[in-house]
Amino acid sequence: MMRVTSLLTLTIVLFLSLSCGEEKKQENLKLETFQEKLSYTLGASSGKDFITNPNFPHVDKISKAELLQGFKKGYREDANPEGECKEKMEKLFGATGQDFNEEYAKEGSECIGQYLAVMLYGQLNSFDKAKTIDTTLLFRGFEDGLNGKDTTVLSEEEQTTVLTEFSKGIQAIIEEKMEAQYGENKKKGEEFLKENAKRKEVIITKSGLQYEVLKKGNGKSPDLNDVVKVHYHGTLIDGTVFDSSIDRGEPATFGVNQVIPGWTEVLQLMKEGDKFRVYIPQELAYGANPQPGGPIEPYSALIFDVELLEVQPK
Repeated sequence: MMRVTSLLTLTIVLFLSLSCGEEKKQENLKLETFQEKLSYTLGASSGKDFITNPNFPHVDKISKAELLQGFKKGYREDANPEGECKEKMEKLFGATGQDFNEEYAKEGSECIGQYLAVMLYGQLNSFDKAKTIDTTLLFRGFEDGLNGKDTTVLSEEEQTTVLTEFSKGIQAIIEEKMEAQYGENKKKGEEFLKENAKRKEVIITKSGLQYEVLKKGNGKSPDLNDVVKVHYHGTLIDGTVFDSSIDRGEPATFGVNQVIPGWTEVLQLMKEGDKFRVYIPQELAYGANPQPGGPIEPYSALIFDVELLEVQPK
């Protein structure tokens, strides 16, 4: 919530903007708190992103005034532009969505604004941030961004800093949610690796990577920039197979620096002809970000049988 002094300042600024024109408005608006700066910046970046979108070549035919009204109308919890806007958007873009009928540009502009706001609200709401945004500043920022102003309210550098800090906060929220949902995977992996480390045949590196040698080769070792051909068989710690070149019957070829950190490390410890069983802690595997919808859940420790077949010549 903004402080009383901020609200008073904003009230005065808005009054002056109505009587003294755009230049005066630019001079008087002061953004004091991070939340005020964020509200303005989110609007400004949304407006700027729209007018600079290379996939939308009809920006000059859009009514910015109607677009702004639509944006104001769409930034709320119960906004649902589908009903009233479906027909308008079809008229504007045609049945295939590939056309552009200038005759409907004005009425379609409001709907485009609504969709932009609904999308932004939804993204923020997924992190419980939508209702914390100062809409007066959001809409002002959107208008400035839409009109391509080099705003003196908040410089490009300041806006970049604000968005960077906001992104860090969102990332922290994501990690907290992931930890709550998948923290048990991390705990099980740590317990498994702790017990596995007690086996005398297991070698442990400084990073926490564990491996045992199943077969020794006598070829050359790859470096970070090499390309290797390998056979591998990957499982979760419960034995579930999630990927296997052996099962496919075809070796895999890739760069040593193009794989997860655990792989990059262990490959450089191997020689051609070596076969290792590798136990990879979650932080050296996919951590909180495995492929969405895949068999590997966040924070999963992984086991691979890896055979280095060839270090390919550069």
